[in-house]
Amino acid sequence: MAMKTDKLIPHTISDMGAIDEDSGLRQFRGMITPWESIKSFRETVHFLWRHSAIMGVAYMDALKIVESDYEKRQTTMSNNWAQAMRYMWSKEDPMGVVKGFEDRQDIPPFMKESLYRSACYCDIGDEFTGMPGYIWYASNDRIEKEVHQCPIDIIGPDACDLSNGGGQYFCYGCSGVGQSGNGDEGMSCYLTQRKGCGDPYCHVLHERASKYGPNKNADGHDWEMWGPGGSMPREKDQHPHKEECEWMHTGEFVSALGARWTAGEMYKQACQAPLSYAAHAAGAIRTLTKQEDVEKSKNIVNVMFETAGKCQFAEYNTRKAAREWLGVPAEVNDGRVLGAYISMIQQAKSVPWMFIEFSEERTVIEVDAFLQNYYGQYPEFTDAYLAYFNAIAKTLVDAQWIVKLGEDAPEGKIRYVIEKGLYGFRRQKPGYTYGD
Repeated sequence: MAMKTDKLIPHTISDMGAIDEDSGLRQFRGMITPWESIKSFRETVHFLWRHSAIMGVAYMDALKIVESDYEKRQTTMSNNWAQAMRYMWSKEDPMGVVKGFEDRQDIPPFMKESLYRSACYCDIGDEFTGMPGYIWYASNDRIEKEVHQCPIDIIGPDACDLSNGGGQYFCYGCSGVGQSGNGDEGMSCYLTQRKGCGDPYCHVLHERASKYGPNKNADGHDWEMWGPGGSMPREKDQHPHKEECEWMHTGEFVSALGARWTAGEMYKQACQAPLSYAAHAAGAIRTLTKQEDVEKSKNIVNVMFETAGKCQFAEYNTRKAAREWLGVPAEVNDGRVLGAYISMIQQAKSVPWMFIEFSEERTVIEVDAFLQNYYGQYPEFTDAYLAYFNAIAKTLVDAQWIVKLGEDAPEGKIRYVIEKGLYGFRRQKPGYTYGD
């Protein structure tokens, strides 16, 4: 089917800006199960956000076992994020991020080292990750913003501190400090304060330290900058509370400077980093794991995802609800049920996938390795998903079913094979086998 993707004025909230040249009809984004149960654009986006949070929880909890010291965990994740942002937003602009940011965000040329720039970046970043809110104030020296919902708050304070720490370096970069050549000295001219982690009015405040003074609440770590800033914030409850991102209903997001994105464009941006917090935790596990402990850390991650998978549908009511959501016929109770669920995850993340086999005896689903593993940066996601899917099979279907990797997958592809089989470790007595 021929298709062009010119930017179009959206007619519905799910418009992806794509039109079929043969029929003239617009293309829309959603999910569909093998039994033709169609999910709306809104439901697809919410499914994506919740899946991202689940993966973040499992990886963050695995990191807690690998490293029990909270300070070391948070500092490692923040430092890793900061290092990536220093490179991405450097004055050499190696990835073209700076120019693309200024062009797409309609940043005026005179706003070269202004917190107004980072306010724009924070706002759209919050919005396409499911965090509706408002910018109440933005200037060269100060940002004040509220966030009213947070789909990743189930991760807990680890995610809030990470956002407060490493996330600041997004703002340093897009504010122009990253291109000033001042290095860490230039970046240290900002302080941040948040509330967050369950607060329905999570208050985000960025201030220039040269004007407001150093953050009195910080104790030497980027991620510890909580509490009141140098200026007084607006009081809670004097402004409307946003239950959901407006672009999911209006079909368009409009930035503070007037730049516009369709709902489809916002969805595409959400799909660019669907497992970002899981990735930060996975990166910290890499950093903190000694070479001799690599297998031990891998086992911790696998055990965490195995537990998460088995618990996800362990109650019969959740199993029933999942089958109804997928539209599974009453007579179907085999690997196709899990194959359908895996396909929904890939559809929500916009990862290319296909069924190689889909039968009562065996289901094989093939996915793109590069996009599943966060642009190839985290190949360990393959094993984490394998442990997760293999465990889900035990409760969404039953304990006779296993998931393994297909050895005949083409280069750049991963195949998850769902079939009946024995699983688990069994110690063998000398001179005796189960075959005998």
